[in-house]
Amino acid sequence: MNQFYRKILFICILSISIVWLLYSSYILYNYYQYSQIELAFSQSEIQLNPYGNAPLSAVLNIDTSQEWYFKIRVEGKWEEGIPIEYKKPHNWWIVNLSILWLYLDYNNQVSIWFFNEKNEEIYNEKYEIETEWYIWLEPKIEVTINTLPQTYQGLYGFVNTRTLFDQNWDIRWYLDNQDFHSIFTKLRNGNLLVASNRDTIMYQFKHFYEISPLWEIVKEYSVPNMYHHEILELENGNFLTTGNSESFLSLTDSVYREDTIIEIDRKTGKIIDELNIDDVLYWIRPTYEEMEEITFFLWGVNLSSNTWDWAHINSLYVDSNNNVILSMRTIDMVASINRDTEELNWVLSHKAMDYESTKDYALELVNTWNKEEFSYFLGQHSVVTDYDNNLYIFDNGMNRDKYSKQENNYSRVLKYKIDTQVKKTFLLSSYKHPREIYTPFSWNVILLENGGMLIWYTVNVWDGIHLVQTDAQDNIILEIAEKSKKRDYRVINIDITI
Repeated sequence: MNQFYRKILFICILSISIVWLLYSSYILYNYYQYSQIELAFSQSEIQLNPYGNAPLSAVLNIDTSQEWYFKIRVEGKWEEGIPIEYKKPHNWWIVNLSILWLYLDYNNQVSIWFFNEKNEEIYNEKYEIETEWYIWLEPKIEVTINTLPQTYQGLYGFVNTRTLFDQNWDIRWYLDNQDFHSIFTKLRNGNLLVASNRDTIMYQFKHFYEISPLWEIVKEYSVPNMYHHEILELENGNFLTTGNSESFLSLTDSVYREDTIIEIDRKTGKIIDELNIDDVLYWIRPTYEEMEEITFFLWGVNLSSNTWDWAHINSLYVDSNNNVILSMRTIDMVASINRDTEELNWVLSHKAMDYESTKDYALELVNTWNKEEFSYFLGQHSVVTDYDNNLYIFDNGMNRDKYSKQENNYSRVLKYKIDTQVKKTFLLSSYKHPREIYTPFSWNVILLENGGMLIWYTVNVWDGIHLVQTDAQDNIILEIAEKSKKRDYRVINIDITI
C-alpha cells in the first residue's frame, strides 16, 4: 500500500474515531443529565397546598444544578375528564415547580417531562397526588351544551366564589381563605389579582394582592378612597382601577363616588395618576334633585345609596392608542378619553346631545344591523375592543320599553364600528340569547382568540347565574347554568397553557 492510500485510511479512521467520540460524549452527557435528574427526583418532595390557601395546587421541590425546561400534564378524571398540559420555563439550581389545576377529592395522575436547552426530552416521572373534599364547594351546575373538544385548554372563574372550573364544570382551583373577596384578573406573568375583605364596604375595596396560583403573596396594594368594579394591567405593568373622588364610611354617605380613574405603580404601590371624570365631563354631573329622579327611574324607588353615584364607572378598557374607554352605567354613557392629555375623544350615548360638555364629541349612531332594534345601550357594563378596534358593549337593557317600541327587556352584546373622522358609529351586530335572557345588575363579555365570545349573565337572585360561550358565527358551543340562586359579579377566562 503506497503512502497516499495510507494517508486516506488514516484520515478515515481518525474521522470515524472523532465521530464515535462525539457520539459517545453525547450519550454519556445525556446519561449524566438523566442520572442527575433521576437522583434529584429520588430526593424530591411534593407538597400539597404549600401556602395553605390553594388546596388544588402543589409544589415539587427538586435540588438540581442544571437548567431545564418542564412540561406538566394533569390527566383528566376518568375517560370524559379534561387533561391539562402546560409548559414552564427553565429554572436554576433549586426548582420549586408549580403543579396546578388538580381535581377536587381525587387521586390525580400527574406526569412531568424534563427537556434540555435543545428541547430534547431527558427524563419523565409520574406522580399521584390525592386531594380532599371541601363540603362548602357544592355548586348546582347544569351543563346544557358542550361541544368543546377535550383538548380545549381554558378555565372559567367565578370571581366572588374564587373558584375556577373546566368545561365539564369540574373544580380545578379555588381559594380557601374567607379573608379575600374576589378574583379580578389574571396577569401576564400568570399571577392573579385578588381583592381583600379587609376594610370593605359592600363591593368597595381598600386593598388587593398580587398572588401566584399557589397563593404565594407577591405584593399588597392599597387605595385610600377605595376601588371597585375593575383592575386592569397596563402595558407598562402598572394597574388601572376605578376609584372614588371622596372618601366615605358607608354607601349612604353623601359624597361623590365611582367617578375616578386611578393608576397605581406596580413596584411602589403608590398612586401616580388620578383622573376625576367630572373634570373632563364638566357640567354633566347631575344635581341632587336630578339624581333622585334618575335613581327613581332606574330602580323604581328613591335609594339614597345611589344619590351621589352619578357616573357609576363599572368598566375600563385601554386601547392600542392609550385611550381609556369607560362605561358610566347611571347615565347610559360610554366615553373615550386620551390618557396622555386627559381630553375627551368621543362620547356614545342616547343622552350625549343633552349636555353642553359632550354634544361636540357625540358620535352619530347609524344602525346597519336591524332598524327595529333600539340602537343604544341602557344600564350597560363591559366595554372592550377587538383587533379591528370594533367596540363591544354588554347592554343590560334596563328600561328599554321606555325608549323604544319593544315591550320586553332583555340583555345583549352590541358591536360598534367607531369612525372618528366622520364622527359616526355604526351598529354592526347585536347578540342576544335565544331565550332573551335579561340581567339587570351584572354582566360581562370576553372576546376569545377564535373570534367567539364568553358571555356572563346574572339572571336574578332567584334563577342563579348563566354562562354562554359562542364561536365566531355566534353559535353556542358551551352553555352552563348555576342553580344555587347565588349572584356572582362576573366570570373570568384563564388560558391554562401559560
